Amino acid sequence: MKTKHQILLYIFGIALLATSCVNNQRTENTQSIESNSQEPALEIDRDFLEAYLGGNKLAADKKYKDKRFFVRGMITEVTNLYEPIVKVQTELGSVECVFDKSQIDELANLTPGQRVVIDCIFSGIIMTVRFHNCKIVKVTSNE
Repeated sequence: MKTKHQILLYIFGIALLATSCVNNQRTENTQSIESNSQEPALEIDRDFLEAYLGGNKLAADKKYKDKRFFVRGMITEVTNLYEPIVKVQTELGSVECVFDKSQIDELANLTPGQRVVIDCIFSGIIMTVRFHNCKIVKVTSNE
């Protein structure tokens, strides 16, 4: 009998394969996006997901926590509870990107449905995948 984690990994794997076919047409190159950091950015991918859902979470934290990522996806919500947060639907699920309060004016121009690339540092997973020290790299309309 398959465990919950195996079933979730299987479902995410199918979703990843389906979206990778669509994303083969992507013209953006992660390496060409300018950033403040010299460290190459990681992507949210199947390995990242498997490390947290099906593996040793301490080992996953050691590998991914506090690492730089490019978050790519569609904005689903822009909010400011205790800190400015942009929720993004990626290929593999929803994530929260936390920004500095000094960026509120820039974030006020964002709307759900826009596609974004956000340069962030991975914070960890508690109830959701969460990133901090985020900066908008690119915004495009959903059309």
